[in-house]
Amino acid sequence: MFNWKIEIMELIGPENKDIIESSIKAYGSDAEHNYFYFSAQESKDSKPVFAFFGENKGLLLVDFLNGNWKLLASPLADESEHPQMILEFLENVKPKSLLVETTMELRKRLLKLLKNTNIKIGNIRDRYIKPIIYLDDWDPELKGSDLSNIRKAKNRLYRRHTIELVNPKDANIAEMKQLVLDWKKNRTAGDRAYYHDYINYFAQGFPDAVASLILKIDGKICGIASGWMIPNSEKVYFAINLHNYSLPDMGDFLTVLFLNELKAKGFKYLDFGSSDEKLLQYKKKFRPREFIETACYYISVK
Repeated sequence: MFNWKIEIMELIGPENKDIIESSIKAYGSDAEHNYFYFSAQESKDSKPVFAFFGENKGLLLVDFLNGNWKLLASPLADESEHPQMILEFLENVKPKSLLVETTMELRKRLLKLLKNTNIKIGNIRDRYIKPIIYLDDWDPELKGSDLSNIRKAKNRLYRRHTIELVNPKDANIAEMKQLVLDWKKNRTAGDRAYYHDYINYFAQGFPDAVASLILKIDGKICGIASGWMIPNSEKVYFAINLHNYSLPDMGDFLTVLFLNELKAKGFKYLDFGSSDEKLLQYKKKFRPREFIETACYYISVK
């Protein structure tokens, strides 16, 4: 049996940064296994919390300060220990609810483990598919009939507007913040926009990013794209893909520029992020080759 003594670290900063980063280095496997992304969850309505189990094992969590929590990524430990670690956290902290996004396999294991306990696993709220793009497949020239609309949109933007790519180090943080607010205002997705972590991440200077670009059109910041390496893998996570919807095909154009950047730098794979069915259909036009299914649901202590 497991013999853990859980330490709940509520003040995320220099005093425990090394512990968290060591855990990520040892067991990280998800896109969200990133210290700076984790620490950027701080806002007036939430704070990042690390549940440390010892031996470089732990949980990256967000406390919404109202009894509800979120597991930000899969447990940092061997896969065989994941269900028990979640159970240990629930029994120790007893949150009203814990929002999780896991593989279907981990959900099945949790259902079995928690069957005869006072902990309830809710129905699946959302199913997501994570497309993986093999960058060897990506053609920066956008040849082929299936890419003709993206190719025409790209050419049209270059023809009608002044396009500039800016290094994030040279960009104004106030302008980047305004872009995030415009994105939040104009997006059509129905899920909640957790925009504070984007602003925090930009303010920290895009830490751990292996590729980033800021798109200016006619002198104004209209899009930001950035990604970091997923630990213990060869995948880059498309962590930031924001634009202000000011022009048609802006999202396609920003994605093309970012894919071109990654391919030019020699990266092998891009994790395109969790997608509902509508978003998945959009992402399929960039020719992903692999798909990973996850489920989002609540766990609560009765």
